[in-house]
Amino acid sequence: MCCRMGCQEKVEVKKLHTDEAWNLFKQILEQDITLAPEIEGSAKNMVKVCDGLPLAIIVLAGSMRGETSIHVERNELEKLRDPDTMQDNMVDEVFKVLKYSFDRLDSNHQLCFLHSSFFPEDFQINIDDLVKRFISKKLVDIRKSRQSQFDEGLSILNKLVKVCLLERDGEYYVKMHDLVRAMALKIARRKNMEISDSYSKETDCC
Repeated sequence: MCCRMGCQEKVEVKKLHTDEAWNLFKQILEQDITLAPEIEGSAKNMVKVCDGLPLAIIVLAGSMRGETSIHVERNELEKLRDPDTMQDNMVDEVFKVLKYSFDRLDSNHQLCFLHSSFFPEDFQINIDDLVKRFISKKLVDIRKSRQSQFDEGLSILNKLVKVCLLERDGEYYVKMHDLVRAMALKIARRKNMEISDSYSKETDCC
């Protein structure tokens, strides 16, 4: 699995060596300039927390795009090291980083992401259908024109792709990695959100 924006090569699901992990982080981060030593050191420590897991590194880098403050980097590192989020196995390590990326979204983007997980596993999600779902759930400004609502929904979707919580699957579709979806459904259940087969009802109403 590899985020389609910022990375064209597929990444095998295996642990990476330290140098490989750092190179993948920089590739997804799209950081062409030389980082200040203190920022690079903090970023490398954040990558180390991912324990060489490609999906975790991809999501972490996507969520950190545009951050250049050492204070932000240090604060985020402390969040990743929070013992309350530390787990024992590989899946839970990935969940920890995915949850971190989720928490960095604003509340409306979080809801849109959670609704994106209600499609079946390994499902090719039609972009228009997903945006229509955002509109039907009033996750965009309903005071706007229909076209403006759609544009706002598409902007939200593109943000989710940019931070690697969704990935492009051709021109008209997106998809969600199984682990990302599992984490999203776990959060949705905690929020008592209706999940079962709701996607099929939404896409026909717009």
